[in-house]
Amino acid sequence: MDEDYRHDSAEDSDVERELRSKTDGSRLTASEKGKGRAAQRPTKIPKAKEIYSWEESYTRSWDAVQEDEDGSLQQAVGEFVARNRRKRLQAPKDAVRRTIIRHMVLILDLSASMMDRDMRPNRFDLSLEYAREFVTEWFDQNPLGQIGIIGMKDGLAERICGLSGNPPEVLKTIADRRALEPSGEPSLQNAIDMAGGSMSHLPTHSSREVLIIFGSLTTCDPGNIHDTLRRCIEDKIRVSVVALAAEMKICRDFCTETGGGLLSPCSIIACFLSSHRRNIWCGFK
Repeated sequence: MDEDYRHDSAEDSDVERELRSKTDGSRLTASEKGKGRAAQRPTKIPKAKEIYSWEESYTRSWDAVQEDEDGSLQQAVGEFVARNRRKRLQAPKDAVRRTIIRHMVLILDLSASMMDRDMRPNRFDLSLEYAREFVTEWFDQNPLGQIGIIGMKDGLAERICGLSGNPPEVLKTIADRRALEPSGEPSLQNAIDMAGGSMSHLPTHSSREVLIIFGSLTTCDPGNIHDTLRRCIEDKIRVSVVALAAEMKICRDFCTETGGGLLSPCSIIACFLSSHRRNIWCGFK
C-alpha cells in the first residue's frame, strides 16, 4: 500500500512539474510587460485649478503673508496695521473745526456685556485703563478744555463726573473699579440726553463733543432715539463711538449725521495685535 502511495505521488509531482514549466514559459517580466505600452498612453495635461465665480471678487490676503527668518508673523502684522493706518490718514474726510476751548463728555458702557473676556482681562477693565490714558493725553493737548464722564447701566444714565478742567479730579472718579461695577443693559438715549443737557449752557464758540465706549449689542431706550439724534444735530454736538462689539446702525447714524468718528472692532483688534494700542484714541484727541 505504501508503494502505491509513493507511485501516485510521483505521478502527481511529474504533472505539477510539466504545468509549472508551461506557465513559466508564458510569463513575462515586469519590464517586458511595460514595453510598447508607454508609447501608447496619452500624456495627461494638468488642469488649471478651478475657482468659483464668487471667489474672483475676493483677494486671498493670507497668501501674501510671509514669515520672517524666525518663523514669526509679527512683522507681517505690523506692516498690515501700518498700511491700514496710512490709508485711514490719507482717506478724504470732512473738515472738523475744533475751537480753542473744547468740552467733551465721555460715556462709558457699564452694562453686563462689558464683562465679556474677548479682550483681556475683560472689556470693562481694559476700557477703564485706556480711558484713564485718554483723559491724561486729552488734557495735555487741550489744557483749557473740560471733560465729563457718564455711565450707562441698568437702562439708566449715571453722572460719574461733571464737566471739569482738573485732570486729577476726573481721574479720581474712574479710579475705583468697584464703584463702576457693570450690570444690566445700557441706554444710549438717556446717556446722550444727559450729555447734551450738561453742555446746553455752553457758549457757541466752544465745541461740544461726545465720545461713547460701547460694548453692547442692544440699547434700552425710553423713547425714539432718532429724536435725540435730531437734537444733537441742532445743538451741533459731535458724537463719536468706539464699538467694542459688532457695529450697530444707530451708532453709525449718530457718527455720520453729527460728523463724528466710528471705530470698528476690526480696527481695534488690529491695533491690539500690533501693540499700537494708543492708535485707538488718536482720532478723538
